[in-house]
Amino acid sequence: MIFNNASKEELNQLLLRWMDNTEEPIFIVDDKFNVVYLNKPFENFTQIKYPKLSGINFGRALGCRYLDKDNQDCGNNYYCEICSIREAIKSNISGRLLESGGNFVRDFNLDDEIVFRHIIFKSFRVQFAGSPYVVVIINQSETDLNHDNIETESV
Repeated sequence: MIFNNASKEELNQLLLRWMDNTEEPIFIVDDKFNVVYLNKPFENFTQIKYPKLSGINFGRALGCRYLDKDNQDCGNNYYCEICSIREAIKSNISGRLLESGGNFVRDFNLDDEIVFRHIIFKSFRVQFAGSPYVVVIINQSETDLNHDNIETESV
């Protein structure tokens, strides 16, 4: 393998360059579900720049509209129980699954505009300095900016 003699710093730089140069939105969360890293396509996806997203809960980072409807934080909301991305992160963090994926349909509040999206994603667990993290890659997102009478997830 060509990376046998690479330092951790060199591998870290390679990983960061790859994530910033891919077209897919990517974010990494810690075991508290807070965003610790995101790439430029994720900034474009959420229409929010990195400093405002770093360290906040992934539901807020994504602009989940259910947080506004129920006035609760991500993870403490009734709708969080049906969130497939939250379930995937939980499964990855706990070690039940090392890799998972799914899809969901949801309204998002992006730059003060309500956007309806169907998102297909993959997630996998990684370990840094003995702590678990989850990488989430948004593979596909279909958007309807002006949806009327479209049903979102039923509860």
